[in-house]
Amino acid sequence: MDEQYETFVTILGALGKLVVAATIVERGLAFIFEHKWFTELLMKESTDPADGTKTVVKSKVPGLKGLIALVCSIGISFGYGFDILHVLFGTSKADSIGMLITGFVIAGGSAGAIAIFQGYLNISKDSRDAIIAARKAEAESAKEVAELAALEAKAKKEKAEAEREEALLRKKTAESKAAH
Repeated sequence: MDEQYETFVTILGALGKLVVAATIVERGLAFIFEHKWFTELLMKESTDPADGTKTVVKSKVPGLKGLIALVCSIGISFGYGFDILHVLFGTSKADSIGMLITGFVIAGGSAGAIAIFQGYLNISKDSRDAIIAARKAEAESAKEVAELAALEAKAKKEKAEAEREEALLRKKTAESKAAH
């Protein structure tokens, strides 16, 4: 296998694992953060400063959810020796700094991990939108070509029918002259 392709597949696999790990942590912690006992224990309702008629739910300990996500993510990175920098830069072994940074990326959530993945593959939203627009234009062009081909076929058919009618008319004229 080509070395560049092997490196590409390795990095792609690591980035895929990063996205999956971030999604697992995000969804796993969402279950806890949205649970009744967590919200009753660590959340409070207060009046919205922008609109006194509404209430907003705020954390009694600001930043707690992020810290919990960070601790879980760093624990996963160290527990499994997952160092995304080691894979990206091809170092000889995973190290603590790389696993720590990987934990921070995982704690940032799936949206951030997906953004890194898309950046590596160069498939941002703008790129996807451009590809969709190009495919739409290509489909419309193909439709127009097909319509022109159908019109051309219809014109050829009409011409052939007219020539056939003309030939039949000449034949009848010739037969009628021969009969007289």
